[in-house]
Amino acid sequence: MKEYLPAACFTAGALYFLMQWCEKKGKVFRVLVTGFTDWHEVEGDIFKCEKNPSGRVVIGGKLDEMLREKGKGVEWHFLRLPVVWGTAKVIDYAAYDVVINIGLNSGAADDIITLEDGAFNGRRGADAVGHAISEPLDHHGCASLSIPALSSIVRSLHNTKVAPFSIATTAHRPSNSYICNETHWNTLSAVQQGHIAAGYFVHIPDVKVSDLSSALCTLILTLVAKSKPLQ
Repeated sequence: MKEYLPAACFTAGALYFLMQWCEKKGKVFRVLVTGFTDWHEVEGDIFKCEKNPSGRVVIGGKLDEMLREKGKGVEWHFLRLPVVWGTAKVIDYAAYDVVINIGLNSGAADDIITLEDGAFNGRRGADAVGHAISEPLDHHGCASLSIPALSSIVRSLHNTKVAPFSIATTAHRPSNSYICNETHWNTLSAVQQGHIAAGYFVHIPDVKVSDLSSALCTLILTLVAKSKPLQ
């Protein structure tokens, strides 16, 4: 049986204590949420976003409005990333406390949202402008990169449910070596280097943006709330 995430009580209560903690520390808690633009038929415009629900839900899909309404006290930021190699380099990680990246898993079941547990040390494929690449992300690094505290958080949400979606946690793997993985690797590296407290990657199915906004709002608020002890 799936465990439902109680958005109305857990996230609200946890966020309240998070805001109390921030007030005592005299700081603003800043969260960046990113999505991606289209990667097919971009017609020379890498910022085109007509088909990728991850980019459309982040900006223009009401997710931003929901997070600002339900996550008051957090300074929310939203960004669309073009599907090109190295796209995460535009993120100023030092400006945020938590970064949550959202990408499309076009092969996923319509009722599954996936949390990535770690990143694979590799990048392969052609990006939106046709630049093909196949190499490790870190030529001197390990086969994967993970942060134990973050792995614990994402694993705690495995097999839960944010209606109408089930949450699954998936470990780093060679088959996940496209720009989503590269972006997650860079985000986890920023955590490792102490630039941010926490970073996550959420893979969504290819469904209507209107069906995603509420569930993603609940999931993101939960991740942010669970990240408080990491500060």
